[in-house]
Amino acid sequence: MTRAYGPTLDFNRLMREQLPPEDGQDRLDAEQGFIGTVEHAEVLSADGRVVWSQRPYAFLDDEEPADTVNPSLWRHARLNRAHGLFQVSPRIFQVRGFDIANITFIEGDTGLIALDALTVADTAAAALALYRKHRDPEGRRVLHTVMYSHSHGDHFGGVLGLDIVQMVDPSQQLDILTMLGFVILVGTVVNNSILIVHQGLNFMREGWDQRAAIKESVRVRVRPIFMTTGTTVLGMMPLIIMPGAGSELYRGIGAVVVGGLAVSTLVTLVLTPLVFSYAIELVVKVRSLLGLSERAVGAVPSLEGE
Repeated sequence: MTRAYGPTLDFNRLMREQLPPEDGQDRLDAEQGFIGTVEHAEVLSADGRVVWSQRPYAFLDDEEPADTVNPSLWRHARLNRAHGLFQVSPRIFQVRGFDIANITFIEGDTGLIALDALTVADTAAAALALYRKHRDPEGRRVLHTVMYSHSHGDHFGGVLGLDIVQMVDPSQQLDILTMLGFVILVGTVVNNSILIVHQGLNFMREGWDQRAAIKESVRVRVRPIFMTTGTTVLGMMPLIIMPGAGSELYRGIGAVVVGGLAVSTLVTLVLTPLVFSYAIELVVKVRSLLGLSERAVGAVPSLEGE
């Protein structure tokens, strides 16, 4: 194993000497109010895939920090290994270690409030199930409110895993990463249409017939469009087909981009030329009705005085 650079070793050694001795109080504070958990905080998807687990962090069980890690951060990370349902105060409970963030449940007289909703629906649903198992096994407290402490994705992305909005249970939840896939998809699809329209207008400025210009623009641009689509699809395929812990986090964004590109590319090559052609005809008719000159559509007006 490659060792850290000398300056890093010296700094971490100095930091260790300056740290207060570990007297066990931090561990007692971190585990205070512990109620219960599941082994390794492991969260499975509906089809049995591992979405989240503490198993990959087992290296933190070693009290001695790695050479490359600040000893103070190592101590802090070991405390973060405590997972499960914890009671913070008489009516406030927190599920820790089931995601990169924590979710807090606030009990009312009859209902329940959730503060933050973790990253994906599966971990949020697992956290809610753990709370109900120990605090509300009959489900009498209705979850009626979800609040967000701030706008990071790991604090609201899993909201669909909470039964306030979980009206159905699809195999792939619509989490924050899946929604990000739609943003990526829209940008790529719009760009493909722009390429066709821009090339068509260039041909018209050169004097081409409108229909011939549109047909030629599709022929010229179809190769770069297919190349872009192909490389993006191939790059996203591992997110869909590769198994393993955490794969559920990224499968949604991969499926959205791959499926959306495959369909939208075909639609773009058929629908964009059709709509473009009708738009050109409409512009020509409007110019004719207004008595304007029959300058070619897409032509750049002259800046010289007439």
